[in-house]
Formats: sequence, structure tokens, C-alpha cells
Amino acid sequence: MYTRTKIGATISSAASTAVVEMDTSPNLPGTSVVLSIDYATAPTMDAKVEGSDDNSTFSDLWDPAAVNEAGTVATQRSATVVLPKYIKGTVTAYTDGTAMFYIENAG
Repeated sequence: MYTRTKIGATISSAASTAVVEMDTSPNLPGTSVVLSIDYATAPTMDAKVEGSDDNSTFSDLWDPAAVNEAGTVATQRSATVVLPKYIKGTVTAYTDGTAMFYIENAG
């Protein structure tokens, strides 16, 4: 069964979501998923999803191209990635808009 799970809160500045532990089925460590970012309110920013196995050292799971979508809404989706134990969304180079990070799992 398809699920779409939000990663932390909606971001509207250069910041990171709270770290989310992947401890609930179907989003367990080692699971293959697709990541997505929904942008709104004329988004102009660079966003990425980071992961960690120890909640200390984070590396990029997915770092898509920056968006500059004045006056529109956009969604980006990753190729398949394997979930680590911890995950967070991060926005850098922020000018405007909001970003919402998701884990998409086909079950």
C-alpha cells in the first residue's frame, strides 16, 4: 500500500527539519523509497534530504537542483534511495517560498 510520510515541519527559511528516526513500518532502515519535496509560494531555494546511521554525521541522500519557480508550485522526486536510521530535510540558499519533505513508499 502506498504511503507518503512528511519529514518534520514545513520550512520557510534556511534551516533543517527536526531529525526523524526511521523506526515505524513501512519506513524502516534499509527500505527502498522515493523522496520528494513539495515547494509552494514562489519557491526560490536549494533543498536536500540528509541521512545518518548514528544521528551525528549526516550526508546527502538526495540533493536535487535548486528551484526558482516564481509564482508557481513545484514538486521534485528522487530516484530510489535506501533509508538510513535517521533522516532530515535541509534548505540552504533560501530566498522565498516553502518546502515540505516526504518519504514515498509503495509498500
